[in-house]
Amino acid sequence: MLNSQSFTPTVIQTIQHTQRDFAGPLAQHLVDSLHIQQGNSLVPYLGYGFESSNQDALESWVYMVCTSLKIPFSSASLSTLESILAPALDALRNERTLSLDICEVTYD
Repeated sequence: MLNSQSFTPTVIQTIQHTQRDFAGPLAQHLVDSLHIQQGNSLVPYLGYGFESSNQDALESWVYMVCTSLKIPFSSASLSTLESILAPALDALRNERTLSLDICEVTYD
């Protein structure tokens, strides 16, 4: 995660707009398919750390994963993204030292 204090509000808005254009639909599908709850408990673990909600953090995560791994921003990538994200969410949820109520992961 980057130092979120180094981002100005204008830079944050630009990043979020760009990410939403590319990653928004994929992130929304992941929210629905993995039953990720509303709130902001994922913000410290996904994304850059400046996001205000789980949805925003997931958009950042999708954008970073797709660009880093050169995965296309398309529905064909959903199973790959789910296979990466679901175990990470399970680990966060099951970690005894963290008190997170982030989701109930089910595999459809």
